[in-house]
Amino acid sequence: MKIEDIDKASMVVPPSPRQWLIEGRESVRYGWDEGYIKKHGQKFSPWAFAKNCAAVLGHTRANGKSTLMTEMAEVIMAVAQPHIESIGHERYVVNNFDYSYLWHKMRPPFYGAFMNNVTASGLLHLYEATGVGKYLLLADRLLMTSVDTRAAIPLCSDGGDGDFWLHEYVFRTDSDGSAWSEINSADIWRQARIYNGHIHALLPLMRMREMTGLPDYDRAIRKAVATMRKWLPAQVHEGRYFSYSPDMPIFPDYGQKRALHLAESLGQLTGDAVIADAAATAKGVWAGIEGREKEVIAAAADNAKQKYLASLKK
Repeated sequence: MKIEDIDKASMVVPPSPRQWLIEGRESVRYGWDEGYIKKHGQKFSPWAFAKNCAAVLGHTRANGKSTLMTEMAEVIMAVAQPHIESIGHERYVVNNFDYSYLWHKMRPPFYGAFMNNVTASGLLHLYEATGVGKYLLLADRLLMTSVDTRAAIPLCSDGGDGDFWLHEYVFRTDSDGSAWSEINSADIWRQARIYNGHIHALLPLMRMREMTGLPDYDRAIRKAVATMRKWLPAQVHEGRYFSYSPDMPIFPDYGQKRALHLAESLGQLTGDAVIADAAATAKGVWAGIEGREKEVIAAAADNAKQKYLASLKK
């Protein structure tokens, strides 16, 4: 397994620095999404953070380590730092805005293994680019928290036998929702099972393993892969499209092509025959979706909404 293949699977390949006009340490390659800032009131998102960190590594790979990239890493980290919360030895990426999941209104703050681990992926890129140890240490804390079922806020759950989930969203809500969805619960916390979120949270664990050679995450990686071995064949809903979550299988993944990419990538990285077979099936499903992805998603999402609305009348 190569780090470059993991980055490709994660969709955060360090880019070439060509056509990147750098006027100083504040000139982060991709900036911060203005639409996201307007909607949620913050610059930081794990995805934007990871992309900007990957750009720093891409520059370093092309030009060598530099004071400029070390300083830019600090600028990027300063945007993320206010959104990282400590509880004892645990570290959490936290979001403090209103959000919803399958018509469940989350009460802020909310957390998730996806947020922790995509942020950790960016930190691993910063460590490789700068050699500054604090980035590796924080990445390790975020990843370790994500796989600890006994954590104060559990970002994963282990139901045994292919049910070790890395949850994209861990949140509190005032709604029951059991009439239209089935969501894991741990005390006051609801834990969303989302296919793409689970795989995106798994890949940084693999990257840490390949970077350090340490076996700390081997058990979690093995169990998270087993979860996809069990569940990926069920992501294809009625042979028509890719489901977003086992919590409500009728609801479509909003990135149908991404679903195929993640399934194929995981099959290639692991060499797992069951996952590879599921990816081959997914490729056939995508052939029927390609060119009309928006139409398929809209129709499936409407069907899911009708199921939700019907459940409210019972």
